[in-house]
Amino acid sequence: MGRVRARKGGELVTTPKKGDNPTPEQQAVIIEIARWIDTTAISMSIAEELVDLGYEVTEDNMRKVWLGVLDNLSDTLRIIAHARL
Repeated sequence: MGRVRARKGGELVTTPKKGDNPTPEQQAVIIEIARWIDTTAISMSIAEELVDLGYEVTEDNMRKVWLGVLDNLSDTLRIIAHARL
């Protein structure tokens, strides 16, 4: 899967690479966080931002904004992970 990063309590800890399939343990965490993420709150934030910027709240505009967020998500995640972990 990934390269070995360290031994923790005698257990090998791997660092996954992009494109690797998640382990069953990682998949369980992914599923739990997916349940926790509030898609309505995300949609509301996008709509509020469009209104604040003077744009019409349409499905097309909201999709464009969300796709832009996804385009920059990797960089944002990296910055936050380095700052907070």
